[in-house]
Amino acid sequence: MSSEDIKLILQRLGNIETGVMNLGTRLEALENKVDERLQDTRPMWEGVQVQLKELREGQEKLSEDQAKLREGQEKVQEGQEKLASEMRALRKAFSRSYSDLLITQEEHEERLEKLEGKRQ
Repeated sequence: MSSEDIKLILQRLGNIETGVMNLGTRLEALENKVDERLQDTRPMWEGVQVQLKELREGQEKLSEDQAKLREGQEKVQEGQEKLASEMRALRKAFSRSYSDLLITQEEHEERLEKLEGKRQ
């Protein structure tokens, strides 16, 4: 190997070293730019995380409230069914009492007619 070959190799090695240093500088600049952008967007993402947490909490509360509404609706439905049953029983009792009253009234009218017939 001649000295010219060694010079050429050293020159090329120097060029490669310069290229690597340039890449290192560019990479460092890119890392700085990424860090700056992260700093710029960090408050936005923190806000998004807070909003997501609030949404989850709100959704859980809505689910709990919906379960309570279902329970309340079931109780109201049970109360309505009980009330309807009691109304049917009351209607039957009233019908019987009314029928008994009509029969008693007819009996009284017959007795009254008999009594009035005896007076005359």
